[in-house]
Amino acid sequence: MFGQRLKRDGWTIDAVLERLATVRRKTGAPAPAWADDAVWIEAALQCSKEDTGQVADESEAYAFEDLFRPLAAQAAEHLWSGLDRQAADNLTAPARASLRRSLLMELCNLCAPVLYERFVAVRNVAKATPDVATKPAHGTALYDQFVAGMKAKEFRHLFEERPVLLRLIAVLTRQWIETSREFAQRLAADLPAIHRDILSSKAVGAVAQIDSDLSDPHNGGRSVRIVTFADNSRAVYKPKDLRLDIAWHKLIERLNNANAPIELKAVRAIARRGYGWTEFINHAGCVDREGYERFFRRAGAWLALFHCFVANDMHQENMIAAADHPVPIDLETILQSTAEEHDTSDPEAWASDLAMEKLANSVMMVGLLPAYGRTPDNNVFAMGGMTADWNAKIKIKWENINSDEMRPTRSKEANAVNPNLPHVDGRYARLVDHVDDLVSGFKDYASFLRQLNEDSKFGDMFEGFAGLPVRKVIRATRFYSMLLQRLRNNRTMDDGVVWSVQADFMARLAEWDKNNDIFWPLQRVERTALLALNVPHFFSPNDISEIRDAAGFSIRTRETPGLSRARVRRKNFDQNEIDWQVEVIRENTRSLTKRGDPETADEPPAAKFFNTTTLPTKTAFIAEADRVAETISH
Repeated sequence: MFGQRLKRDGWTIDAVLERLATVRRKTGAPAPAWADDAVWIEAALQCSKEDTGQVADESEAYAFEDLFRPLAAQAAEHLWSGLDRQAADNLTAPARASLRRSLLMELCNLCAPVLYERFVAVRNVAKATPDVATKPAHGTALYDQFVAGMKAKEFRHLFEERPVLLRLIAVLTRQWIETSREFAQRLAADLPAIHRDILSSKAVGAVAQIDSDLSDPHNGGRSVRIVTFADNSRAVYKPKDLRLDIAWHKLIERLNNANAPIELKAVRAIARRGYGWTEFINHAGCVDREGYERFFRRAGAWLALFHCFVANDMHQENMIAAADHPVPIDLETILQSTAEEHDTSDPEAWASDLAMEKLANSVMMVGLLPAYGRTPDNNVFAMGGMTADWNAKIKIKWENINSDEMRPTRSKEANAVNPNLPHVDGRYARLVDHVDDLVSGFKDYASFLRQLNEDSKFGDMFEGFAGLPVRKVIRATRFYSMLLQRLRNNRTMDDGVVWSVQADFMARLAEWDKNNDIFWPLQRVERTALLALNVPHFFSPNDISEIRDAAGFSIRTRETPGLSRARVRRKNFDQNEIDWQVEVIRENTRSLTKRGDPETADEPPAAKFFNTTTLPTKTAFIAEADRVAETISH
C-alpha cells in the first residue's frame, strides 16, 4: 500500500530511499517563508520591555499573555508601518487594540499547554522550598518569576526542544499581519459603499471595534470579521466571493414582488473581487407569540426554496432569527453538485448508493430539519437550522489565571441563547410545537414555485447565478478540526517530519481499491492548508464539473454541476414531488417529542431516536425503501 501511495505522487520506494540518503543542506538555498519572521519574533519574545498600549477589553485574560504582549505590539508596528495614513485613521485606538488582541488570543491558545507544563515544573520545585508556604495565596511571585525566566533564556531552550512551535508562532503572526493589512486597505476603499449600501447612512463615525475569530481560518488565515462603528452600527467583512449573495438578494426581491404567499428577507451585500461586505443581522425577539407562527411558516418557505436550489449545510450557525424572520446569513453551499457516481455490481453497495441518492434528493439535505450524530465519546448532538442548540460544549477555562495558582479546568457550557430561533422576552419557541406551521409554509411556497414554472412572465429563476462559485466541502469541517488539534499538540513539535506526517492522515481514507482516484491531487492542497493551521477551502463554479482553490489549483470531476441539478429539480417540482417531501418532513420531525413546559423545555435528547429499531408508521418514505429493497431482490 505504501508503494501504491508513492506511485500516485509519481515516486518509487527506491527513488525515495535514494533521495533521503543523500539529503544535504544546500548552500544558498532559500529559507522557508516563515524563517525570516522567526528571527525577529524570537527576539520580541525575549524582550523585557512592558507593552503599554491600550487594549480593547481587559476583562478577558489569556493564559500567559504577559509573554506575548511585546510580540503582539511589535507585530502591530509591522502592520501599521505598511499602511497609508488614511487606512490607519479609519480605526480608532480601541479598534486597533481589539485587532491586536485577536493575535494575542491565537498565540496564547497555541502555546498555553506547553508553557503550563513548564510552569507546573517550576511551581512544584518552588513549593518544595520551605519559605513558599508563608507567601499569600493567589499571589503572582512565582508566575512573575516564570515569565522573567522565559524571556531571559527559557524561550530559547523551548524552541530548541520544540522548533515546530516557533515555526507556528511565526506562521500565525505573519498571517495576522497580512490579513489585517488587507482588511484595513479594503475597508478604506469600500467605506463609502458600506455607508451607502449596507448602513444607509453617511455619518457613522470611525471604526470602534473589530470582532475576529468568528469563522474557521481559510486561505492564509483569512476569516470573517464584524466591524462596529462609533454609532454602534455594524457590517460584516467576508474574505470570499459574494456575487452569490448579490444574485440571491435580487432573486428574493423578484419573488417577493411576484406576489409570493410568504415574504422572505435576504441579506444586503457588497461584492468585490474575492471578498465583500454584508449587513449585520441582529438576533431580535418577536413582539408576541403570533410571531412564532409567522417565523416557522417562513422557515418552511426557505426549506422549499433551498430544496429547489440544491442547498445543504443550513445549520444553526447559518440562520439568524430577526424577530419573525429566519434570515440565512451564509449561502456558499447552495447549488451543490452531485457526488461522484460509483459503478458497482455488489447488491449491498448498489442499495447503499440508491439510498444515498434518495436522501440527496430530499429536503433532509438542506440542513434546516433536525439531524443527529454521535461524538467520539458517544454523546448525541443535534444540528439543524431550526434546532435548538442543547449541546453542552466542553471548554478549557483557567482558574486564577496568570497567578501562582493558575490551572486549567474542563467545563461544560450549554448555550442559553439560540440565535437561530424566535423568542419573546427570552422564552424561545421550539420546532416541535410548530411543525404544522413549517409544513404549511413549505406547501404554500412550494406551490407558488410550481406555479412560477408555468409563468413565462417571471422568467428564469436562476438568472444571474450561472458561473458563480459555490463552496465544495470535500471533508467535514469536524474532521479537519480533529487534524488541526493534532497539529497543535506540542508533544510532536520536537521533530518537523514527525509533526508534518500527521497532515498526511487523509491518505488513509483515499479510495485504494481503485487504480485512479481523481480526488487524490486535492490532498496536497489540504496538507498545505493544514500545516498553516488553516481549514482547507475549495469551491466549484456552479455550471461546470471542476473543483478549485484560491491559489489556482483545479481538477475536473465527473459530477453533475449544481446549476444543472437545480434546473432539473425545479422542472420536476410537481404536486407529487411536493407531497413526497412533506412526508419526509413529517417523518423527520417524529424524532421530536413534546414534553415539559413547551415554552421552556429544551429540544429532547435524541438517544431514544437513535435506539429505536422500528419507525412509527409505514409512510411513503418507508414504502419507498421497501420498493428499493424489492427491486434489488429481483
